[in-house]
Amino acid sequence: MKILFLLKFYQPFDRGGSEWSTHDLAKLLIKEGHEVTILTPNYGSKKEEIVKNIKIIRFYFPIKLKNPKQKIAPYWTSNIFWYIYTTIICSYFKIKGNYEIIHAHNNEFIPAAAITGLITRTPTVATFRDYQALCPLGFCLWKSDKACTIFAYFNKDYKFFYNNYVESKNPINCLVYLIAVFRARLSSYFVKYLANKINKKIAVSNKVKKIFHANGIKDLKVIYNSVTVDNSLKRPENTILYVGKFSPGKGINLLLEVLPKLTAQLPSVTFVLIGSGYLESKVKEFLKTNNLIHRVKITGQLPHAETLQHVKNAQLVIVPSIWPEPLPRSVIEAILLGVPVVATNSGGINEVVNSNRYGIISKIDPRSLYLSVLKAYKIRSKLKSNIEKDINSLKYLYSQQAVNSYMSVYKNLLK
Repeated sequence: MKILFLLKFYQPFDRGGSEWSTHDLAKLLIKEGHEVTILTPNYGSKKEEIVKNIKIIRFYFPIKLKNPKQKIAPYWTSNIFWYIYTTIICSYFKIKGNYEIIHAHNNEFIPAAAITGLITRTPTVATFRDYQALCPLGFCLWKSDKACTIFAYFNKDYKFFYNNYVESKNPINCLVYLIAVFRARLSSYFVKYLANKINKKIAVSNKVKKIFHANGIKDLKVIYNSVTVDNSLKRPENTILYVGKFSPGKGINLLLEVLPKLTAQLPSVTFVLIGSGYLESKVKEFLKTNNLIHRVKITGQLPHAETLQHVKNAQLVIVPSIWPEPLPRSVIEAILLGVPVVATNSGGINEVVNSNRYGIISKIDPRSLYLSVLKAYKIRSKLKSNIEKDINSLKYLYSQQAVNSYMSVYKNLLK
């Protein structure tokens, strides 16, 4: 079977869990004897290469990134010109490579996948790992499964975005961002319409399926992210980790609220924050003000392999998200590496953690998170033992079972 994967970012320009889950799925499919090609924009690398038997084709993109982790403005990949361009590119390579399945792994490629599939009569698949197709800002989904109306989008979501995510606030920026989120909302209607033209839609958790169903995109099949990790070479350290963006949705503010009390109660533990983001300066100022500089280490954003090594060696991983996490890869990676997780009851997280077996599920409030971390640290040996007992079934669930489910989807589409 020849499968064409469409991705906005891919190595060496990966951005996080989405890209690595796609990479692992490609590896597992190739192991089963299938041919997988990654089609992705070229931000400044080789046009074509084969890495670990995965063929990578990078098509022309006007922006070149000096730093692989450098950001690009969303409008570059969510406008009518992008959709036309990527449809032409996708159609060309589909016909040239005679691919049997087109699989979009990002919302930005859903129009290209859907239209190419219709033109070339090729079965299409889309995996939804976020809610951008429903609402570009998505703050409405923090409290409800139903996306906001256009009025609430500007009256509530935009105000929250501007107040919490825009660093330089002035009338000009207010207008610029207002135009940007308006354009993004229009684009989301187009993406959502074409999402319903995709032959098979995949949700990475039951929570994602529920939210999409509530917003008119139905018949999604749940397949958890593919995750393969190497849990050898552990060097246990007395550390507790946070891995993720320094942003309101990821719960960094919630974590800061409990850090002073946690460091007091766990004097021998070093807390390590791996990541970066809009709130990074605020985090550093908070640590300085509360005399926590020597107890809490900020590493910045690290390469994936280095991050995994930190996770391997940790006692716990904290995931304090307050937005409805679809299914964070960091949670699965930690558990597969034998490390218990303390996470908020947000989105699809509790589908993985299985509270009191592989970690502790906390309510989204400071007291609950504080008590959950203390409890998890106290019983960490028991939690690690539970993971060890179930490790073979866990590895199967997030590797072979995931790839079997995708192969079943592909084969049914080709009948």
